[in-house]
Amino acid sequence: MALLYRYQSDRLNLDHVSEIKEVRSYNQFIKRYKTDNIGIGFGQPNEEGCIFPIEVSKMSYQWSGDLGTTDSFNTLLNIPQGIIDATRQNIVRIAIISIVEGDSFINDNWNTFKALHHDMEQRQLPCKSVIIVSGNLKLNEEYSAWCESTGVYPMLEVQGGIEWDAKLAYKQDSLVIDTVLRDWSSIALINSLNRAPKEHRNKHVLWLEEKNFIKGNLISGLGHHVDVLNPIEHSLGNVCNRDIYENSLLSVVTESHFNEPGLFITEKTFRCIAIGHPCIVLGQPGILDYFDSIGINLRFPGLNTAYDSVQDPTVRFNMFHDTIQHWIHMERTERYKLLKRWQSILKKNAHVYSKINFKHQITENILKSTEEYFLTKT
Repeated sequence: MALLYRYQSDRLNLDHVSEIKEVRSYNQFIKRYKTDNIGIGFGQPNEEGCIFPIEVSKMSYQWSGDLGTTDSFNTLLNIPQGIIDATRQNIVRIAIISIVEGDSFINDNWNTFKALHHDMEQRQLPCKSVIIVSGNLKLNEEYSAWCESTGVYPMLEVQGGIEWDAKLAYKQDSLVIDTVLRDWSSIALINSLNRAPKEHRNKHVLWLEEKNFIKGNLISGLGHHVDVLNPIEHSLGNVCNRDIYENSLLSVVTESHFNEPGLFITEKTFRCIAIGHPCIVLGQPGILDYFDSIGINLRFPGLNTAYDSVQDPTVRFNMFHDTIQHWIHMERTERYKLLKRWQSILKKNAHVYSKINFKHQITENILKSTEEYFLTKT
């Protein structure tokens, strides 16, 4: 199997599209997705088993159709005709990797599934010759539901993938929980970092203000600052300010998505796991179920995490904040006992996470699926 680069050996596919060129460099792409089971090919493919990878970083409506704006483009219509011909001849399979964002493909103004189906038909691409890997881990469920509700045959293959795998950036000589247990009686009860404004984050910070939980805790958002003053000038996705975690007992994580369909998990949650800091996560329903499935336990005894399975966003929001209030009002000695109890959970979580390679999982899943795809063509 070969990852095919259509242009020069040091160029990304479709790098004439500025939005694609800006995702990551050719060398970064190869470092991220290259495995022992995959080779690199250049030029026009002439034998079965090639993958034509394209990585995008915008929301799906921005890369699945030219909407007449400067930040939108049509991925499938930008693919060179030679690659399209090879795909029709069952030599090539097209892989669109869209894991930087994890949006729903259907919103009030755009339907990415419909757009992709239309473009596949326009370019006469075979069924399942295009595979989409999305940061939305539940996109396959969304696609199946759309196909069933519309009576449309599924022309795409859809998979989920994790973008945030920055273990080296978070690498620590020891876990944060060890320091927290040493200094537990004199540090903040919670930290909650909410630099990028979102509706659920704003409501969360307002709730903290109403309950007088800002003072004495490490809170950012709506004018409160902890880590950096200007979120526009500082992108800290792969940076860990260890002091914040060492000086607080519990991370209150507000994920990027809350009301949106699907499941998208970012560095905000993975950072806590990597450094060994207990956390509760305000996000889309089913986050804890996902972590259960990969052997990471974020259901810390003593904290009610039943909110995670609640679909109604208002009820989920209120239950989550009941858990925060319970933690803050808890007896000091009870908090210490729980932290001691969580220490082994946190160490196991960090160990499990250190062994997972989300980047290679994406490549291997594409490979496996593509091998099966070409078997059906023989």
